[in-house]
Amino acid sequence: MTADRRRRVLELIVGAAGAGRVRDLGRASFFVRCEAADRPSAHEIAKLGGWATLRGEAAELVDGEVLPPLEPVPPRHRVKGVSSLIDADGNLRAQWVKTAAQHETPEELLARLLRDLPATVPVREAAAPAPSAGARDDLLAVYVLGDAHVGLLAWSPETGADFDLSIAESLMVGAVEDLVARGPRTRRAILLNVGDYFHADNAHGHTTNSAHSLDLDGRTLKVLAAGMRIFVAMIDATLRHHDHVTVDCRIGNHDGHTSLMLAIALAAHYRNEPRIDVPLPASHRAYHEFGRVLIGTTHGDRAKPEKLPELMAAERPEAWGRTRHRYWYCGHIHHSTVREHIGVTVESFRTLAGRDSWHAAQGYLSGRDMRRIVLHADHGEVSRETVNVSALLGRESAA
Repeated sequence: MTADRRRRVLELIVGAAGAGRVRDLGRASFFVRCEAADRPSAHEIAKLGGWATLRGEAAELVDGEVLPPLEPVPPRHRVKGVSSLIDADGNLRAQWVKTAAQHETPEELLARLLRDLPATVPVREAAAPAPSAGARDDLLAVYVLGDAHVGLLAWSPETGADFDLSIAESLMVGAVEDLVARGPRTRRAILLNVGDYFHADNAHGHTTNSAHSLDLDGRTLKVLAAGMRIFVAMIDATLRHHDHVTVDCRIGNHDGHTSLMLAIALAAHYRNEPRIDVPLPASHRAYHEFGRVLIGTTHGDRAKPEKLPELMAAERPEAWGRTRHRYWYCGHIHHSTVREHIGVTVESFRTLAGRDSWHAAQGYLSGRDMRRIVLHADHGEVSRETVNVSALLGRESAA
């Protein structure tokens, strides 16, 4: 029996006595008043010399002011209840403070992850070389990556087209490289991931809030590593063409947690690259202001499309007043829609991903492509380029 344990038992006796005299504390009362997790057994009391001996030692320590006062609430604990012993005259004779371990709230956990995790990701060894050709300051290029669903597995006899990690990597990187090579070279660009970048959000193959099992190509680590590798390749392709790139990662309904980790990992990987900005997605909506242009981005599974114009005006009233051309870019539904509202155009985009067995069975047959939109600081959208899966696969076959 260690000296530390003996001292702890003496502290427990003093604490159980509370405002009363230690010498008046009975053994039965002591056992009742001790927290179960820390309570010594009768066998342990006997090995330490017996109850009378321990109570006497505790009383001497208190009389000699050897023991410091006990903290009513230990570190990392919270008060869950208080019991008081009141005598016939109304005087407080003893009091017991019941505590429980204090766990992080979801908000505290997220804040800690956002603060600490980036430093654990290996940093990029060298900055990407800046493009040498001149670029236009009055234009902004937005690369819109529809729901990527990295990790989705599809078999062509069942779904109409094969899809796996290698196909996803080839299509996504190939699409960005194709779009980068076309159109005017702008100084600024946004690489927008509209959400659902990952097909599943945990090792069980489920989405964030659903227990439905999804068809996945491989283990969780394999999928996450491939997703990170693909995104780095897409960012590097844009860096070769633009002076500064903002990476906008939206939170999807398939990847509520992994989307956060993706943004954290990318921000850490490029933390020494001054030409890249990766804002962490603390909200389901983000905004980008460029001259007289205001762009809102969201996955599209939360606020209804018809509410987005009102949200933009309410959440960014000053930017709304400064701008004339306003757009919402969304994902979630996997097909193209454009709807004009008063002051705002709301658009959803297709995806490069294949259909899984469920979507194929439901008859969802939208086209598959990726788009780059070019906006003028004063005039809004002036052009856009599209690359579809057929063109990308045809190029691979020709090679």
